[in-house]
Amino acid sequence: MTLGLRGPGAAVSCALILVVLAEATLPRLLYEPLDPAKRYGRNPHLRRDWDNYIGVTSAPHDPEVRVLLLSNSQGNGPEYPDRATYPWLLQDALNEGRAGPPVRVVNWSFGPNRVPEAVMLLARAQELKPHLVLAVFHPTWFQKPDYEIQGKPTPLAMFPGDVVDTAWLYRNRLPEAFGAHYVRPITAVSAIFARYWPTYRFRDLPISWLQANVPWFEAFVPEGEWAAWFLSGRARRSRLQTQPVALPFEHTPHPALMQMFADAAGRLDARRVFVFQPHYYKLLQESDVPATVTRALEAKGFEVWDMSHVVPWQEFLEGQNIHLADDGHRTFARALAERLRPVLDGPAASH
Repeated sequence: MTLGLRGPGAAVSCALILVVLAEATLPRLLYEPLDPAKRYGRNPHLRRDWDNYIGVTSAPHDPEVRVLLLSNSQGNGPEYPDRATYPWLLQDALNEGRAGPPVRVVNWSFGPNRVPEAVMLLARAQELKPHLVLAVFHPTWFQKPDYEIQGKPTPLAMFPGDVVDTAWLYRNRLPEAFGAHYVRPITAVSAIFARYWPTYRFRDLPISWLQANVPWFEAFVPEGEWAAWFLSGRARRSRLQTQPVALPFEHTPHPALMQMFADAAGRLDARRVFVFQPHYYKLLQESDVPATVTRALEAKGFEVWDMSHVVPWQEFLEGQNIHLADDGHRTFARALAERLRPVLDGPAASH
């Protein structure tokens, strides 16, 4: 007995069969599952597969002191193996000669990491139960386009990290203002796809694989959309040869974003530190932005550390905005460890 499909019907049937086969086979061919027994210095899939990465890294290893690190591509260090990045080196430095419980630095950094994505990560951190939250960002991070575009709330779908895909499932953990501003009925649809359709999170995996493995394909991908998945090491870039000069920050930190971020962190029973990340440029004139951010976050229980000048400009990569060279990662890890040791030997360690 045959179905007797011909013409357009046969073409549609063949297309559906090909889609099903692709859905079933491509993830298995291109995706490397995460291993709960492995130490991860960062999410190996960069802006994707956060549901799995959070689950794997949130598993407790007690007794331990858990430090949750939130940052952008500087904390992800995509140019180098994870063992050469400052989060990995920081954990090693904090445990060197330590008498108390071991410290585990849980790195949830990725680039560019916009404020709503970090708020979602803080909501998910209730599973991790960190003793210390360490947020390492530039003081100009709280930018208006993360909150609204053309007078309307910025849709969660515009943010590159798939951690926001499941926002509906964790809406009870989010600040009320976040839910009122960002969560919509379509957010529930995204959450259903993200949680119950396994291949949804692999939707751009073939494209990223082609980007990383077929050089001529890169020209077909719009600038700025590189590497939704981190599939291979990128070439190291040359170091800066001269120090760039920058104009004062033309930016006003958005108060609603600072409030949401602080409120989400305040739901964790953890000490909270916000660090102004290292930068390489010399400002022609000092800005009042860092002071504005400091006042707002300190009023919500954060400690704010200005570490913007602890890494010499010669230890940054050329043309990478904020990216550290390998010696820059080592320098920043040492500086952070020096500031964190007394913190971790005090209240954070007594949790």
